[in-house]
Amino acid sequence: MSGNSKSNKRATMADIANILGISKASVSFAMKGSPKISKKLRTKILNTANKLGYKKNPMLSAVLSTIKNQEKNKFFGCIALINANPKRDAFIKYPIFEKYANGVKAEAKKLGFSIFEVWLHSPNLNPTKLKEILDARGITGVLVLGHTHSNVFTREYIDIFKTLKVVSIGVKIKNLDTDCVCADKFRIAHHATTKVISLGFKRPALVLSEEIDSIVEGRFSGGFMSAQLLLSERNRIPPFLKLSLAIKKPKIFSDFISKYKPDVILSFSEHTNETLERINARIPSTITQIRLESTSEKHDWQAIDLNYEAVGATAMKQLADYVNRPLKNELYDVSLMTIISPKWA
Repeated sequence: MSGNSKSNKRATMADIANILGISKASVSFAMKGSPKISKKLRTKILNTANKLGYKKNPMLSAVLSTIKNQEKNKFFGCIALINANPKRDAFIKYPIFEKYANGVKAEAKKLGFSIFEVWLHSPNLNPTKLKEILDARGITGVLVLGHTHSNVFTREYIDIFKTLKVVSIGVKIKNLDTDCVCADKFRIAHHATTKVISLGFKRPALVLSEEIDSIVEGRFSGGFMSAQLLLSERNRIPPFLKLSLAIKKPKIFSDFISKYKPDVILSFSEHTNETLERINARIPSTITQIRLESTSEKHDWQAIDLNYEAVGATAMKQLADYVNRPLKNELYDVSLMTIISPKWA
């Protein structure tokens, strides 16, 4: 009787796995024809399955397929993407913000969220109206992008955002306790400087707004100066951070060039490039200018992938986790800083 019971039992993937001494996951991958399983092992698994008379459970397969399709098409709600830049078209005008936003939108689509964009500096927007918009759309999660200073919100706006789940992208918000996801500015500056030195440049200079370096807590200048340790002391040039002052007194920049005689100038933001154009900076043709946010076919180091899209996507994932979490997790009573590393070609 026990023999008949054994013979009538439906063979399972676990049975195949036990006989071959492998994991059930390996059997599953083999059944799906996954490239993760070698051809030799797949053949062995299929032969064993045939001997045992293994057959897929059609009812279970149908249920799993339905669940998978439902999850794929599931809608979890709407989140707000706040453009906190003074310029309405910042997500188009500045490549870094555009890439952040693209990463957010692509990930939101995958996760089943729609996005409502808000320009914080719109003349038609005020705290009361913003709250009405968010409430009407049932928005409880917000991503903040495009801010170029750390104190983004006025007191009235802070009262609204304190009731929401907020993740900042690129720059930490200091007057609101939120999480932040940003690119690794130190490694970006360090690698770029190291690379130009390896290309034969002897006197690299960094030109950057002091305000921008300050809001990323000195990570641009820190990476630059750390890489300069590869040079002799006489070839180390201090970073030029007085761009705001140079707008009023352009001679400050020309004096810097004359004094330190750099052979290459590195800039890491569109704001820097705009300022140099605004002050009509006359940089000698003998000095190479490298703008990290611009593409170039001349220097292979500019194949750096700054991973700005990944920053946006990670921020969206983090916010989705907060929005979907049914209960408050005390672990997240402290704000988190997530740093995304660049990739080198």
